[in-house]
Amino acid sequence: MNYLIEPLKRTFDFSNRATRMQFWLFDLWMIGIIIASVLLDVFIGTDQFLDGTGLFTTIVYLLVIIPHLSITIRRLHDIGKSGWWILVNAIPFIGGIFMLIMMCTDSEGDNIYGQSLKYPSMPPLQGEPQ
Repeated sequence: MNYLIEPLKRTFDFSNRATRMQFWLFDLWMIGIIIASVLLDVFIGTDQFLDGTGLFTTIVYLLVIIPHLSITIRRLHDIGKSGWWILVNAIPFIGGIFMLIMMCTDSEGDNIYGQSLKYPSMPPLQGEPQ
């Protein structure tokens, strides 16, 4: 449950990093919530609200668009890319595949976006140059 709550608390934080696990577990929770909202729309009868999208599903989409953008940009920062790389999604078909590959890429060590959450920097051993 923490993987759903934490990104929601950091909704407007576009400057740090998010690990692969944080990103994918947040997406998994969101998929579950969207499926539940679609089922709720079908059972209540509000499934033809806007062009086939239900009332509750539309509300859920509007509530999660900013947190999803935020965690996606933080995930891009974790692999050393600028948040502007999210615009690759605008390229039909190829953009989505490229973003999927980037979201599956392993975390980078410390970079300009901050310390690595997955690979914390270790102090140098004695006798090694710094």
